[in-house]
Amino acid sequence: MNLVTRFTVGAALFGGAAAASLSLAGGALVRATLEQRLMDELIREASLVAAALSEAQGEAPNALAHRYGRILKRRVTLIDPAGTVIGDSEFDDTALPLLENHGDRPEVRDAINRGSGNAKRYSESTGRVEFKAAVRSGNLVVRISAAAAELDPALDRADRLIFLAASATVLLGILVARRTARSLRSELDRLEDAARAPAPEQGPALTLSSIPEVAEVATALEAARSDTLRLTEELRRERDAWESVLESLTDGVLAFDAEGSVRIANSAARRLLGYSPAQPIPALFELFRQREMREVVERLQAGAESAEAEVTLGEKTLVLSGRMLPAGGTVLFLKDITDLRRLEAVRRDFVANVSHELKTPLTIISGYAETLLAEEDYIPQQRQFLETILQNARRMRRLVDDLLDLAQLESQQVKLARQPLDPAAAAREAFEMFRDRAERKGLSFEVQVPEDCLVSADPDAFRRILVNLFDNALRHTPAGGRIAVLAREEKEAVEVAVADTGTGIPREHLHRVFERFYRVDAGRSRAEGGTGLGLSIVKHLVEAHGGSVRIESYVGRGTTVWLRFPRAAG
Repeated sequence: MNLVTRFTVGAALFGGAAAASLSLAGGALVRATLEQRLMDELIREASLVAAALSEAQGEAPNALAHRYGRILKRRVTLIDPAGTVIGDSEFDDTALPLLENHGDRPEVRDAINRGSGNAKRYSESTGRVEFKAAVRSGNLVVRISAAAAELDPALDRADRLIFLAASATVLLGILVARRTARSLRSELDRLEDAARAPAPEQGPALTLSSIPEVAEVATALEAARSDTLRLTEELRRERDAWESVLESLTDGVLAFDAEGSVRIANSAARRLLGYSPAQPIPALFELFRQREMREVVERLQAGAESAEAEVTLGEKTLVLSGRMLPAGGTVLFLKDITDLRRLEAVRRDFVANVSHELKTPLTIISGYAETLLAEEDYIPQQRQFLETILQNARRMRRLVDDLLDLAQLESQQVKLARQPLDPAAAAREAFEMFRDRAERKGLSFEVQVPEDCLVSADPDAFRRILVNLFDNALRHTPAGGRIAVLAREEKEAVEVAVADTGTGIPREHLHRVFERFYRVDAGRSRAEGGTGLGLSIVKHLVEAHGGSVRIESYVGRGTTVWLRFPRAAG
């Protein structure tokens, strides 16, 4: 039902209801007015008859009633104080005795008591509804009666007039309502055209309406359209800026919606994945078919906040990382590290080659220094020089050995022979080579490992890890301190820790301690024989087992290095 029809039907219903109400009210008012006017006329006529009776002498009461009835064309009744009807213009003398006593009639009772009375009631004598007015005249009561039907013609005319007026009013209301509805519909259509415009700037201009309410809506809509235009322009500029930023990135950026369809793909992503600008990029799982890539996507969809993996695509080496979007969907980043990995390979080869070439000269230097020190004919300063040569040659040899080991670990050339291993026994065995140093410094050694705790590890690699950690702990723990090996079991892994009560590491250095050659106190570490490679070797050996390493340290309280290994089956 459209607006015009609604207004028309509403106006018709409302007008009809209003007309019916007004007709009822008007009819009731007209009836009350006419009845009151008739009652007043009857009282005046009764008063006139009462006055005339006081002058009439010797004429029979019933004859008087008939005479005045013919004159007034009303029913005239004369009643004595006892209520007996002694004259009635509608009954002859023989019928009067048959009439009931009228002393209990309300209008008669009021006339006797107060001088006059009136009533509208059903007459038992005539069998019709009548208006009655009674006036006392000496010892008689004069009552004039008129049938209620006398008012019917006047009431009918009044009802017709009221109906015609109400009908005209309803019709006029319907016409006004339709005109108003059409005008309002036209204004609303104009507002709708403006609101439905494909773009805010394409909508028709909004002029002020003659209807105040519509004008307010138009003003508000025009303000909203202006705001929308401004916001759209701002969003367009921001979008262009973001697109420029995305296109300028050397890293690839891919955004997928919750269904896995590509929403954003910058040029770098297309280049790295081998898609031209005109080629459509497949959906998420169709795009990444390599196991490492699919694992990143699966971890994200399983609820992980982020995930990362290194993958090889042809001749390229990429790092694929991603995050889940709050509103659903996934954003993935592709970083090309091909050159970095190539440089690392060159560096590893260079370090390995140089270290290998240095190994023989250092062995010769150490041998000659040891041979010369075996002679006795040296002054103290000469012997000191030889001891310094031997000491530094041995330190260089350790450094070269560590570099070679680290190069092998980084190139994944180390083959691990994993087997169930008791970390407590391995720790006690590895610490034996430091027993004398620990006793000289007064350091205690403890092993707190649960019974039947086994890790899956290569024995030689596990011993190398513990040796490096014990060496660090001994060098940085003051006399009277403590070194402990701890372990705690989890469902699929075992965490082994080497803890000391040493000097500790400042918080700002913790994130770098596993870097090669990084020393918190370079001068002290070098003086104590450290190469700066021990923790880096530890990290690579643990990760080669599929584990991880983390460090906790507080200055003045000590350091704990946690090693996470796979748990041995059984």
